[in-house]
Amino acid sequence: MFNDIYIRPFKDEDQSELERGRREFTAAELETPHGFAGPRVETAVAVKGENINSGKVMASLTGTLAVILDPLLKVPGYKLSDYIAAIFKLEAVLTYLAQDTGAVDSYLAIPNGVTEEEKKSAAAFVAFARQCGYEETVQNCRIFRRSLYPVPLEPAKGNESSQSGTLIDEVDSVTCA
Repeated sequence: MFNDIYIRPFKDEDQSELERGRREFTAAELETPHGFAGPRVETAVAVKGENINSGKVMASLTGTLAVILDPLLKVPGYKLSDYIAAIFKLEAVLTYLAQDTGAVDSYLAIPNGVTEEEKKSAAAFVAFARQCGYEETVQNCRIFRRSLYPVPLEPAKGNESSQSGTLIDEVDSVTCA
């Protein structure tokens, strides 16, 4: 099963075949906003055949250096407007730091909400996200996460009382562009 499938980097001549595959998939818009290759964007291409040079393009997968903002942990008891203001600042700091380390995209996970209050919050968060330039993506898809580090990075954050000297300490004020 795996013996005749090879993986190689994207070549310009692959684009027409990959675009044909994109057009035929109608369940969601398959986006490559930064193209197939470039700074912090890589596309691997699967070819099927006798060897890597004679194989025909069958699939590709594009990797983009990005930051994912999730989960939002809210302590109960505050007004929705307070949460929105806090999220605005949290998002701005984290995306600023992500850009500073080379990320080219930011993803913000917003649950649909189950109760009426959760649905109201979700609608407010969606409006906030759009105001900050986020666009809905990966329609009709489920998002999965796999840690690339099997153990927590050192030092583990979250169990200590206060961490000084982190990158967040260096950020004074940033705004959503």
